[in-house]
Formats: sequence, C-alpha cells, structure tokens
Amino acid sequence: MGVFLPEPEGTGAGPRLTVLVIDDDPLARAATAARVRGFGLTVVEAETWDRAAKLLRRGRIRLVLTDLCHEARPVAGGPPWVAVTGRMEAGLEHRLLAAGFAGVLLKPLKAGDLEPILRRHGIGITDTVCGAAGAEAPREKIWRQFLDLVAEAPEKYQSLGELVQGPRPRWLGTLESKLAAGSLAECRALVHRWKGVFDVMGEDAIAAILGRAERAAAAESVADLRAEVEALGAGLKAFRKRRGGELAAVLGEV
Repeated sequence: MGVFLPEPEGTGAGPRLTVLVIDDDPLARAATAARVRGFGLTVVEAETWDRAAKLLRRGRIRLVLTDLCHEARPVAGGPPWVAVTGRMEAGLEHRLLAAGFAGVLLKPLKAGDLEPILRRHGIGITDTVCGAAGAEAPREKIWRQFLDLVAEAPEKYQSLGELVQGPRPRWLGTLESKLAAGSLAECRALVHRWKGVFDVMGEDAIAAILGRAERAAAAESVADLRAEVEALGAGLKAFRKRRGGELAAVLGEV
C-alpha cells in the first residue's frame, strides 16, 4: 500500500510537524514519542493508519516511526520511515529495508539507537539539545509527560490501577504463578508488556529489572528469572511509595 503525499498545505498555519509516531498500543506509542521529545523535537501520534495517512497528507512530516500494526509502506518522495518493532524475527530487517524502510529499531526505543537515525536524516537536533552522547530528558520531565498522557484519557489506562490498589499488583502475583508453573514464555510476555509501561514512566531502574527478567525468561534461566522477580517486588513497593499518590490521583483512585 502506498501513500499519496501532496504538496504541503501552506507553511504558516500551526506548528511544524516533525516526527510521526504510529502504534496501536497507546503505551508503546507514548514510550516512542517520549524518546523523540527527549531530543527537543515536535511529535504527532497516530493510533490508526487512517489517522496517520491524514497527517502525512499535510506534507509536514520529516520522519515516520511506525510499529508494524498496518500494511502501509513508504513511497518514493515521502519522508523516511523507520520500523519500531517489539521482536526482530529472522529476515525481518532485510524485508523491511527492501520495502523502502530507512531502518529498523527495537522496542523499547533507546535514545542511543534513535540519535543516529535523526542525524542521518537531518531531523533538527543539536549537541546543545541532546548532548554528545544523546542525553535523554530528565526523569521528572518524562514522568510529568506520562501523567499528562494518562490524565487526557484515564479510561484507557485503568490497568495501571493495579500499581496503586491493594498491597501489591495482581500482575506480579500472576508472574510468580507462571514462574512456579514453569510457563516461561508467558512470563516473558508479561514482563515485556510491563517493561514498556515503566519505560514510558521514565522509571529506568524497574524497567532494567524487567529487561533482565525478559532476557532470563528467553534464556530459560529459572534461577535468574526468580532473582529478578524478587527484585521486582521490592522495586514496585518503592515505586508505589514514591509515585503511587500522584498516579492514583490522575486515575481517579483517590
């Protein structure tokens, strides 16, 4: 499927759109957008291809970062497209590059992976914005952006209520049960999902624990996975004490 890109609709009305992020998962989309905003860039988001196509027709998009949740592909004369995928299957990168993508990155997006893409295509970043090594936005700024995202549509994020309800999150109990049953594939899927959540929040310490847990599950290392799950329990307890009140207020839990 191609995308028809007409001439830009004027040049003086409204802010210049720079990077388009397409993903049907709101948390994954927010995580990618937060990384881009960490470079001081303007971001516009789309959950569906119909919405994305309308934004592309405005002709102001400089770069597209897209999940593979639709079948559209880049066309000659349009902005460069970079795929942002949760899993790198065998041959996927080759197929996407052959289809015209400018690159393929893994979720959760890292600033160090994104910076070369931005520089390669001249997407308005400077060393004063991102630093020589691509410094990210401060943790508190990312957290505020996350709260703003939830406040806009709290009904979409009710699953986050688990982090502030009861003595401990239900999904942590589920993870422990799956681990006890030896269901490592299900453990991996669960920690992968929540890693994306904590990446969006800017909670790097918990995201790192979940990342190690995911790798342990993939390697079928039960002992390592069990150790990370124990560390996760302590990390979530500290997170609730530090952030729980703000999150509960935004979700309408208090």
